[in-house]
Amino acid sequence: MEPLSWNAVLKILVPVILGGLLSWIGPSITDKIRNSREAEANKKVIFKELYELRYQFICAIHLIESNKGLFTRESLQWLKNNLTRYQGSGRYIKIIEPIEMMLKLDDPNIELCNAAITTKPGSTPGIKKYFFPVLESRLSHLSGLESELQNELLEIHIRMAAANQNVDPYFEYLKLTYNESISEDNLLNLKSTIAEVVKIHHKSLKQIVDKINAIEGRFGSFGAPQSSTLEETHPA
Repeated sequence: MEPLSWNAVLKILVPVILGGLLSWIGPSITDKIRNSREAEANKKVIFKELYELRYQFICAIHLIESNKGLFTRESLQWLKNNLTRYQGSGRYIKIIEPIEMMLKLDDPNIELCNAAITTKPGSTPGIKKYFFPVLESRLSHLSGLESELQNELLEIHIRMAAANQNVDPYFEYLKLTYNESISEDNLLNLKSTIAEVVKIHHKSLKQIVDKINAIEGRFGSFGAPQSSTLEETHPA
């Protein structure tokens, strides 16, 4: 029996070797494809949540500024720029029209508008806790996303937790103002503290909106989700 030629040997060995390699790396490729699809699905639902919660934050910031007389030309322009992403949503027209009217005023008249604003006793405009339930439920499944995006999402989660810490003290201080035995000096101190907490919460929400905008600018437009719940979830 003549020995097999090298070509004949290759014809026999190559399929065997390839088959062995495929059986070895096949599961790895399958896992990579599955992980990639899961990461893309997670990214999509997280971005939808960011899109909708950003709208709530913008409305809350507007409520705080309009009830506490915190408008400046810069803040009004910031509101207008951010609201343009939500044209057609429930409160867009109601919010954007007075903002555009105020932007036509000079700075002294904007200050006069702030001075004329009166807040109902005990009102809590935009002061509430907010959560990212979708993001929070997927914190342990972010590894498939870009590392930079993972860091940005974790930062938003941390910032939101820090902002929420302002809410309980706010209501505790507010409750103390109803104590009839409180001295005038203590009442003034409480009101000053409450105003400071409101400003901190307001600033925190703006920072979160800016961070969400940065994510959208770097990792792609969120778009307007087809099943958006903006009409039902915006602050009153």
